[in-house]
Amino acid sequence: MVEFERKSTMNSVNIIGKVQSLELKYTAGGKAMLKGTITMPPMKKDGPVQFIEWTAWESTAENIDKYFQKGKKIGLTGNLIQEVWNDRETGSKRSKLALVVRSFTFCESKSEDSSQPDVSLDDCPF
Repeated sequence: MVEFERKSTMNSVNIIGKVQSLELKYTAGGKAMLKGTITMPPMKKDGPVQFIEWTAWESTAENIDKYFQKGKKIGLTGNLIQEVWNDRETGSKRSKLALVVRSFTFCESKSEDSSQPDVSLDDCPF
């Protein structure tokens, strides 16, 4: 688990993509931690889809988990960190960049949200 201190103002990233996965957990101290992945379309027509792993904490984690699910468009703002570990099989040092989310943005209106039930005018009480 990586704890993040908000000291750097130069390291700021804004990305928009679709939620690929979400996994909410709580630390032993009761802190909410949400790990997720978003996908971004390729920059070139035939290029690969980009997968970005990220982590959100506390109320940000709980709110993202509450309002988003797979396939929903989301905007994330945060800081890049480099995670470093030793591979269990080979023992070699590995690393990857990941995003620690500070805030998020809704990027779809309710009318674009296909998971919302359609309301018939016949169901209106007035």
